[in-house]
Amino acid sequence: MGDEAGRVLLHQYDPFTTSITAASTAGPGNTADLVLDVVKIGTDTSGILTLTTPDNPGGVPMASATVAGAPLPAPSMGVSSLAIAMQGLAKTLSQCFALPVAQRALERDTSIPEALGGSSVTRAAAPCEALTDPGFLHNGFNAGQYFYSSFTSNSMTGAQFSVPQVMQLIPGGIGGRDAAIINARFLDANGLAGNYITVAVNKATGTSTPNWVVYGNQHPVNVQVRSSIRRQQQMAPVTQPAFAAASLSTYQTGIEVFINKDGPGSTNLTAARVTGPGLPPKGLILNRPIASAEPQQSWLNIADKSGGDPGVVAGQRTNCNCDIFFLQRTQDVAGAGASTVRSNPNNANSNSGQFVDWAHPLDYGAATGTPSNEFVPFDKIVAGATYKVELFYGGSSTPTHTFNKTLLSPIIPATQGAKLAWNAPAQAALDLLDPTNALAAAASALTVSWIQHPAAEQIRLAQIFARSSTGTVN
Repeated sequence: MGDEAGRVLLHQYDPFTTSITAASTAGPGNTADLVLDVVKIGTDTSGILTLTTPDNPGGVPMASATVAGAPLPAPSMGVSSLAIAMQGLAKTLSQCFALPVAQRALERDTSIPEALGGSSVTRAAAPCEALTDPGFLHNGFNAGQYFYSSFTSNSMTGAQFSVPQVMQLIPGGIGGRDAAIINARFLDANGLAGNYITVAVNKATGTSTPNWVVYGNQHPVNVQVRSSIRRQQQMAPVTQPAFAAASLSTYQTGIEVFINKDGPGSTNLTAARVTGPGLPPKGLILNRPIASAEPQQSWLNIADKSGGDPGVVAGQRTNCNCDIFFLQRTQDVAGAGASTVRSNPNNANSNSGQFVDWAHPLDYGAATGTPSNEFVPFDKIVAGATYKVELFYGGSSTPTHTFNKTLLSPIIPATQGAKLAWNAPAQAALDLLDPTNALAAAASALTVSWIQHPAAEQIRLAQIFARSSTGTVN
């Protein structure tokens, strides 16, 4: 549908007399549904309700008894044409995954090294091939690699897809073409939720009818910049001498910079530099971990935040297991302590570099002792914030690849952590941490269980770490 047709539909829409017909894989929705696809209600980092559109992810505050509202600028007409294109994509996804594995993954190659993207479906059924443009590349994966696990999984047969959400529109984002970050959600055959977050581009030129295709972000390496908040619950009796140095219960929030050291484009990758909102002005430099200390770690570690030379920092390896730059923490996870800021490490002294993965007042030009809520610019670390990524190879100080990543959700202050929904560990899991419980005895395998909160994210990975007297991971 062209822009002019979309303009006519919106002009004719009367919100008071028009019922809503939702788009689905069976057919398109009406204009009322199109408006809901374009205008979203969210919150800012202070918890104030906002109205946003895909080309204005920061949005404007909604009027309330305490907050003055602001007019929301009209979105570009490309947004409405994109919403309609997403309805077609949902239909194609459903057609592809209605087929059994043998009919959708016709040929596959499992011999491709991980550093070249790994296993790939090299020939797929027609509706599966139609999901992406021939030039698709996302974080170093071609389409057959990006969808490999889904194309070859029996649990994806009959998966149910919703119309993909347009998360952000980026004018001229890829090769001068308008680009959009999209989120395609689904339920697999077992009722488990999943999603694909990738990029669509408008390949039409000039005033031609928009032609949106799934194209990927065209980045050569698997890099993710994401918001992070964790609930760290300490079960050990920290008042006893043996546990006096144990970490306290806390909410911690930060910016995760995941750079896959083994995936596509990783051969001879020695360092990376990331700059952007919320990070120290000179950015973060990451390097490879000490292989003998962290043999299973697949990501680069944060190694410098003071503007070091990437070629030099590449050789200063650590075993910190750190790819999250923490910004703030609370005094506890319950009671008044859950909403009270706890000082960041070394906050009161000038040794800002000892904890390289933690924000320090001096990193931001503030005086020592300044609490994190006064120097961390949470109002700048919002959905749509852009981060520059530079990748260095062979110990060089000159980047080989440079591209931008977009933050898809805002950084939530740690003091807001108690307001979020969290999954709770089941009692049997807690018993594993009790030295007096039989379940805490040495075992070749452990069963971990939790109580899923309906409003919380699903747990996709559970890990158990133990440390010996030498500090190595068992």
